[in-house]
Amino acid sequence: MDEVYETLQQMIDEGLFGDRAYIDIAGECLVVDAAVARPAPVPKPKEPVKEKKIDLSSEDKILYEIRRANERIPGEEISRKIDRIEEITRAILEYLKKHPERSSELHTFLDYYLPTTLKMLNTYAELDEQGMTGQNIETTKRRIEGILDKVVEGFELQLDKLYEGDMLDISSDIDVMEKMLQRDGLSGATNLRSRSVQAQASQGYTPSLTLDPAQNGASAAAAPAPQAAEQELKGYDTLGNW
Repeated sequence: MDEVYETLQQMIDEGLFGDRAYIDIAGECLVVDAAVARPAPVPKPKEPVKEKKIDLSSEDKILYEIRRANERIPGEEISRKIDRIEEITRAILEYLKKHPERSSELHTFLDYYLPTTLKMLNTYAELDEQGMTGQNIETTKRRIEGILDKVVEGFELQLDKLYEGDMLDISSDIDVMEKMLQRDGLSGATNLRSRSVQAQASQGYTPSLTLDPAQNGASAAAAPAPQAAEQELKGYDTLGNW
């Protein structure tokens, strides 16, 4: 091998391979053109494509996870229950956003009921996606299906409790409004009575009542009707004679 190197080197020195030839000892080869022998640039490794993360607020993330679990779980009945859970949760979170001072009332709901419900839904989805059957798996799925009715009921009561104080305030406002309308003669019943009295007065007849209820009936029977009284007056002359 050394003899070969010596021979090749001698030929290189004599210019038989051109002025760019040389022996690559590491590669154990004769390089005729140095430009060709340059190692090709090593391509930079491509950066792995990062999965685009959805920028969600904590409230939207909770709703997204509920919806995602619903998509993973088949069945119309259970899907209907999960839809209702998402609907009520959205309403509660919207209320909390408008009334942050009520957050203490939702401590248990936010820290236990809601995350535990999500955990149950995700567990159900995972068990269903495995496609395996077994006594423990089926028992767990049936128990989750059974508790969802109570979850829906509990979430509805939680939302109703939030609006309880507001409903009491509105009820008090309604009572005050009704009393003021009656006092100022602006209610329907008061207007009807007022119009009835005005109509009777325009006909020249004003009912006469005494403080004694027993005499009211007799007075009403004895009082002549407006038309009869008018006919009797026509029978008198100016001197008061017939």
